[in-house]
Amino acid sequence: MFRPAASWEYRWKFTLLVLSQPLFVHVGHWWLGLEGPWHSTMFPMPAAIIAVLLISVGTLLRVWGTSTLTQEVMGSRDPDTRTLVSDGPYAMCRNPLYLGSLLVFAGIGVFAAPPIAIALAIFHWVRYERVIRFEENNLQSEWGSEFDRYCESVPRWLPELRMLFRKSPHADLSGVLANGLFVGIWLGSLVAIATGELWTLYAVEIVGGAVMATWHMTVGRVDGSPRPQPIMIEEGRRAA
Repeated sequence: MFRPAASWEYRWKFTLLVLSQPLFVHVGHWWLGLEGPWHSTMFPMPAAIIAVLLISVGTLLRVWGTSTLTQEVMGSRDPDTRTLVSDGPYAMCRNPLYLGSLLVFAGIGVFAAPPIAIALAIFHWVRYERVIRFEENNLQSEWGSEFDRYCESVPRWLPELRMLFRKSPHADLSGVLANGLFVGIWLGSLVAIATGELWTLYAVEIVGGAVMATWHMTVGRVDGSPRPQPIMIEEGRRAA
């Protein structure tokens, strides 16, 4: 249905993710003829509660998934195929980080207006489908039948929640810092509810993004430098 992403699209996937927020909210605000400035949308409390719930679940999923990965994988701009991770949230679905991102940005859209939330979610879903196919092609080339068996047993998107009780949730400080942008969005959503204005969400998000960038530059790999050896993850057998 979707073709794999091009190399440039994969390398700039995070930039596209960040820039999509103000673009969709601004254009959607104008298109729908909403009152007030685009960055100061007034929202009803029921919508705000739904938005915070989506953002909270998405952020927790990302922190859990990131804590399962090594930091050099998270900071990489190229697909890392040396490790086939199938533990933690990766036992429930193959792409918990992307699923978490979809939930987070759907929540941001709900703050602005439901149509914006739908458009933002569809945009990122299509984008992630292409990115996932790019990654899966590389993983299949590296791992062959082992990766095929993993794909057969674990769904791409919808998580098998029964696995939640068979896999101990694990999160650590590195997972929080490596997701500073998303933690900032979560904290910013709470500030937005308190102030009644959406622009405060973006202000806190910028701070979280700075923390995330600093963490990746310090611990991860963001500039093409050689990767350190990955941490091997055990799941009854070696995951790599």
